[in-house]
Amino acid sequence: MFDRIAAAILVTFMWPSSSIGQDIETGVHNLYQVAPGIYAVEPEFAGANAAFIVNESGVIVVDSHSTPASSVALIDAIEKLTDAPIRYVINTHWHVDHHSGNQAYLDGHRSDVDIIAHSHTREDIPTLGRVQYEQTAPYRAMPRDNADRQIQSGQNEDGEPLSDAQLSSVRKFHEAQEKFLETAEQFEFTLPNLTISNSLTLYGDPYEVQVMYLHPAHTRGDLVVYVPDQKVLIVGDILTKPILWTWSSYPRDYIRTLDALEKLDFDKIIVGHGGPVLEGKAYLRTVQEFMKVIVAFSTESSAAGLNVEQAVEHSATDSDIQIFRRRFVADNDQENGMFDQMVGWTIDRAYSEISDN
Repeated sequence: MFDRIAAAILVTFMWPSSSIGQDIETGVHNLYQVAPGIYAVEPEFAGANAAFIVNESGVIVVDSHSTPASSVALIDAIEKLTDAPIRYVINTHWHVDHHSGNQAYLDGHRSDVDIIAHSHTREDIPTLGRVQYEQTAPYRAMPRDNADRQIQSGQNEDGEPLSDAQLSSVRKFHEAQEKFLETAEQFEFTLPNLTISNSLTLYGDPYEVQVMYLHPAHTRGDLVVYVPDQKVLIVGDILTKPILWTWSSYPRDYIRTLDALEKLDFDKIIVGHGGPVLEGKAYLRTVQEFMKVIVAFSTESSAAGLNVEQAVEHSATDSDIQIFRRRFVADNDQENGMFDQMVGWTIDRAYSEISDN
């Protein structure tokens, strides 16, 4: 998971002088407009996708990346787009690449920003999140090093020249990331100050934004964000591409969550990795089917007396599971190993649920 932290695609157009109404490539993030005032955010250097929604009363940001430097860069981009203040940050779950930039939204004159999460997420950030933060220490320098290469070459990963505005943004990110690394061992998480256990609606102009907890899925506290007027759904890591990161998941409840999401009226999904924008419900339905097959396979394997290691080994020849290989990774040799990893993680978590019952 973590060696993909800097993976993103950068295109090099000039920084636009106009306001909301187009996709934007800043050099540090790609901002994809999915509806007027609603953007998916794909980071070039640091962590998971994010999103933001612009209402006249304030901006709602969904997820804050794996480093404060990336959040600072996104704040700069948002402030170029709108005069509306950033009012809310929503952490979809406890994984560090979705909340480590929280503090950036409180710095300066932003003391009125509320950080929203499920109550489980607030509990899990300083415990499970701290363990994950320490585990990812070998990868912390990657965003800075990748930015440095682009500064030195003046080019993006595709070898295309960076504009002056993009290069300036990358330099600012590099400097902020360097400062972060100097004190990374003492880094403290900024916890959400507003938690929910069910749902919350943020009423604004023009958008009503629904923040919902359905069931455990990718973690035990996943929040989804839904803008019904524009049929846009933001799901964090409940959906990711090319595979699912199921190592902390709850497969049985994952199915319940996906079933509930499938019933919502939406056209576009902003996902946590990959994408970042998916059209329609086809991928969600693939994930539904996959989870149901894995849970059934794990239940049958456990009943037959197989331990989890034996079940994972047997899954390599199970036709019901292997038919999904093409649907997730097609014929990509590099990603085939990722598919096997996803299957192993999901079976392991399904077995955990069986043993807990």
